Amino acid sequence: MTDPGLVREGTQDDAEACAAIYEHYVRSTPITFEIEPLTAVQMAERIVTALQSHAWYVLESDGAVVGYSYATAYAARAAYQWSCETSVYLHKDFRGRGGGRQLYAVLLERLAARGYRQAVAGITLPNDASRRLHETFGFKEVGTFKDIGWKLGAWHDVLRLQRPLADSFGAPDSLTYCGGERSGSQRGSCSVASDEVISVTPMAAKSAMRSGDVSETASVTSTVR
Repeated sequence: MTDPGLVREGTQDDAEACAAIYEHYVRSTPITFEIEPLTAVQMAERIVTALQSHAWYVLESDGAVVGYSYATAYAARAAYQWSCETSVYLHKDFRGRGGGRQLYAVLLERLAARGYRQAVAGITLPNDASRRLHETFGFKEVGTFKDIGWKLGAWHDVLRLQRPLADSFGAPDSLTYCGGERSGSQRGSCSVASDEVISVTPMAAKSAMRSGDVSETASVTSTVR
């Protein structure tokens, strides 16, 4: 039976749970190219950084964090600042219940609201299920890096995908950050500690996908390497 759970903005207090979820992917899969698990302190630093400039959300079920999604800068050069890279991870025992879709629905909507124009994702190949989900929810394949990473005794290819978060014609607006925008008036706010709770069911995410809304979603294997 599908458990929709609750999606809310992450906080530093979620660091230990997120680190525990991530450890499985670090130690046992090539989905992420990191090879050393993060401590709770390191994960907390990532959460704070993501909240300041992009977004970080967690999925709760029965009071426990069972997944998380976030975005980071795509690249450091200034002209890339309106593009971001997205990731979503679920507890290994909570996959296949629509949690990844719930998390991405909220994440992509938040990124669009902050002024980002493009979302980029990476999939370690082979991963047909993740590939189909990305394509279904609006991501387009733009290329494959061959033998780009060595992990768990093998070389791995990484497929790169991209989806628009907003119309890219014309000059972009200023991006919204914690503490204000780089220029212009403040259009939004964020906080490291938040009580925002959003209930997003898999059916709602699927409806958003059909309508072409920015809250279309992707899979649980998109990750920043």
